Amino acid sequence: MQSLTKAAITKGTRVLLRADFNVPMKGKKIEDTFRIDKTMPTINYLLKKKAIVIILAHLGDDGSATLEPVAKYLGGKVQTVFTTAKDVAGIAKVIETLTPGTVLVVENIRRFEGEKTNDKVFAKSLSSLGDVYINDAFSVSHRAHASLVGITKYLPSYAGYQLQKEVEQLSRVFQPKHPFLF
Repeated sequence: MQSLTKAAITKGTRVLLRADFNVPMKGKKIEDTFRIDKTMPTINYLLKKKAIVIILAHLGDDGSATLEPVAKYLGGKVQTVFTTAKDVAGIAKVIETLTPGTVLVVENIRRFEGEKTNDKVFAKSLSSLGDVYINDAFSVSHRAHASLVGITKYLPSYAGYQLQKEVEQLSRVFQPKHPFLF
C-alpha cells in the first residue's frame, strides 16, 4: 500500500479508516489507550485535510463489546460522533449529517454480517460509505475480513502512519544490515 500522503484527500472527502481499537477493557472503562493514541497521527492528518473520517474497528472477538467508550475517549481529543446503526444504510444516513473535520466511530464492525467471512456484497456495500480507504490496523491485517481485504477491491487504498511504521520496523528484522546479531 502507498502512504496516505499520496491519497487525494480534500475538504469533505469521506475516508474509511480501519483502526485497531481492540483495547483492554474493565467493564466499560478503557484500561490502556495505547492503540487509540497510536492512530491519532493518522486521524489528525485526515482532519487537517478537512476529511470526514469514518472509523471501522472491532473490540473483542465475537463483536459483543461496544466501541462507545472508545468514541467517548476520542471525543476528548477531536470532534467525534458515534453510531450504533445496524446496517450500512443506517451508517450512510449518519454520514450525510456530518461536516468536514468530523470523526464517526462505527459500532463494532464484527457485529455486521459478512465482516468475518469477507463477503463481497458486504465489502462493496461498506465501500460505498467512503471515497478513500486507509488501513492503520497492522495487528489485524493478516485477517481476510471485509473491512481489511474486501473493501480494497472497491476503493483507492493507502496505509496509515501506524501501519507504515510497523511494516518498516518489521522489515528491519527480516532484512538486517550485516553483520548482525539476532
